[in-house]
Amino acid sequence: MVVARFRHGALALLCALLLLTIHASTAAASASTATHPAVGASSATLSTANASTATHPAANTAITPAATNENDDPSGTGPVVVVGFSGVLWNNLNAETTSHLWKFIDRAGNANIVVRTVGETTCPEAGWLTLGAGQRATDATGGCEIIPSPEQTESGLRIPGWEALHNANEQSSYQAEIGLLGDEIAGVDAL
Repeated sequence: MVVARFRHGALALLCALLLLTIHASTAAASASTATHPAVGASSATLSTANASTATHPAANTAITPAATNENDDPSGTGPVVVVGFSGVLWNNLNAETTSHLWKFIDRAGNANIVVRTVGETTCPEAGWLTLGAGQRATDATGGCEIIPSPEQTESGLRIPGWEALHNANEQSSYQAEIGLLGDEIAGVDAL
């Protein structure tokens, strides 16, 4: 019964966020990275100064280029890459069916995080908002709505409906500050 409930929950929850630390060269680290807009800045406008691309989680993964030579980064540290999956368990990963991810995991440090959101089940969008807020968050409707891809404006990238997302979280019992992670690391020079 517990296993069946876990499997059911795993399909409904954002069950595997892999935090992967990879060794990357300075060039790879300074290259544009792919991020989900819900993890980014808390305002509706995102700066394009540090990233030229923003990908939507409908693509299921966002991976920055990894270095192949461990001597590329003498400090022994590299960027943190978050790969988000919905409905994937660790035992779903193997060398035969997920060979690229399997090799990636083999070269990186990894962890499993199951995020809990405001709702009874965790939709991927609310999971990304939760990751960016550092506490339980919700999408604007609570109905697993897809957060629109950012649109280019004169002042940077703008996420349509960000104000509704912000208001929904401000009015929830958790009062999550969506985009907090992006705000906190925006001024950090990681290189």
